[in-house]
Amino acid sequence: MTQLIAGLEAELARLGVAVHRGVKARRLEQQHDEQGSSGGGRWRVLADDGAPLAEADGVVLAVPENVARRLLDAGGTTGTTTDRVEVIALAIDDPRLDGAPRGTGALVARDAVGSGSRRDGAAAPILAKALTHVTAKWPERAREAGPGRHIVRLSYGRAGSAPETIGLDDAEVRGIARYDASRILGVDLRADTVVDLARCTWRMGRPPGSRDARPPAAPEGIALAGDWVSGTGLAAIVQGARGAATAALSAASHR
Repeated sequence: MTQLIAGLEAELARLGVAVHRGVKARRLEQQHDEQGSSGGGRWRVLADDGAPLAEADGVVLAVPENVARRLLDAGGTTGTTTDRVEVIALAIDDPRLDGAPRGTGALVARDAVGSGSRRDGAAAPILAKALTHVTAKWPERAREAGPGRHIVRLSYGRAGSAPETIGLDDAEVRGIARYDASRILGVDLRADTVVDLARCTWRMGRPPGSRDARPPAAPEGIALAGDWVSGTGLAAIVQGARGAATAALSAASHR
């Protein structure tokens, strides 16, 4: 995904587009037209201190739902803890993973049970919903990691339930992720082979048409884009982004 961002930056630079880094857009303000009406006027994007960042006839808000609602001053639901996903990345030094025992990864059934246990006793459930063997899937990541090092990424948090790892400290999360990775990969990973851990949490987009998916009504000249509008997955997001761009260009061409 970072390569997509780098490619977008390069294309914007080629086209002479101004990019403002590290700046938060706090408010959208519609200017009045010659008749004093706000309808059909240009939009001004304002920063924290009220200074204008940009002016445009059409604006695409490719931002999370809560940010879009704040900029549009729109109320409504913006998701709960059950809309979140936590991704745990493990760096593992274990030559048994060189053969990619599960290929590039696997999806896990909701009530899958591992063949071992986190503690003495009955087999514990696998809490992760998916595993990606990053260094098996992307050769560039393998070259960056170096010989013998593997990166695996596990996802926690299914629709309707919060990630099981939320609120736990890194030591607890490391144990859960190592157990789940061992069961999914079919390789009993020792604690000393897990040399690093990283974790990241974000909100999931809700599928369009679901009961809680109610994108705000955007005023003329404003288009919305993102997984919470078009649905998750690159195919849906790209199609939705193209539609938003077309709408913004159409608004600008009618000024």
